Amino acid sequence: MRTVIIKSFLCLVCLAATSLIARAQSPVSTLTLGADQIGIVRSAEGLTTRISFPDTVKEIVCGDLYDPQSGRGSFVVQRSDKDVYLKPVAVKGMSNLFVKTGEKGERIYNFDLLIVSMAQAARIINVTDAAARRPQPARGRAEQDAEEIVRNARRRAAEIVTEAEQRAVDSDRQTAERAEREIERRFLRALMSGLREFKINNTRVVSKRFVVFLDHHVLTFGDKSYLRYTIQNTGNTNLSLGAISLETTSGDTSKVVPAEVVQNERAGAVKPGQAITGIVVFDTKQVSMKDKLTLRLLGEDAAEVARVSIVQ
Repeated sequence: MRTVIIKSFLCLVCLAATSLIARAQSPVSTLTLGADQIGIVRSAEGLTTRISFPDTVKEIVCGDLYDPQSGRGSFVVQRSDKDVYLKPVAVKGMSNLFVKTGEKGERIYNFDLLIVSMAQAARIINVTDAAARRPQPARGRAEQDAEEIVRNARRRAAEIVTEAEQRAVDSDRQTAERAEREIERRFLRALMSGLREFKINNTRVVSKRFVVFLDHHVLTFGDKSYLRYTIQNTGNTNLSLGAISLETTSGDTSKVVPAEVVQNERAGAVKPGQAITGIVVFDTKQVSMKDKLTLRLLGEDAAEVARVSIVQ
């Protein structure tokens, strides 16, 4: 009789052990979750469960996060690279967890957290994205060939644009280099032919609204002469300028000398306190040494604003 009882007890123990093993969760498991699905994470006090994701974890939000100052909360949660570490600090309880992954947090995973026994707790959970595992529809050969043709065409178009831009840059650089060499050649030729100048006696004209300054000398290179000027607005309102011209006077006859004006600011309104500087370039042969040279400053309505006599 005693032997029968012992055998019956051992059978009950074996059945209980088998039942516990059947209820225990595998320590390593995989969860495939869609955007609107909720995964179950079972963890136990005294254990840390690692939840691994396919992308870098950006942010975690736990419904019952442990607060060390108040001592409240059931879960301690940490993140590192693509992993989230979950550790319960209570014997029992449940909550939820949201995990954002990706550079901009574009993917969100949802979980329910359960505190269970050691035998039922998971140690490692690998999470995969259901959308990433969804099989893609097969494409026909013609569609693949068409996409390949489009890709090659776009790549070739980009190469052509890059080559054209590079040729334009090279052409601009060569043009600038040729212009620089030409300027240097002309400058050296002008120096070889001799640098001439004539002195200006009247270099400053003052009015109520502005002051005109002229350099003390007009420089001549070859057939070109260069006169530098500065106009400063000394009034309280804008000074409207139209054009600057040169005029020669021989006896009672006056004529306009063709000239090119190069200015650091475009003609127009000169603000109070502002100064503009320019150079008048004219043909030396157009001016006789016996003529009287005059610089005329015109307003926007072509009316004369100022006149500076240049005595050679």
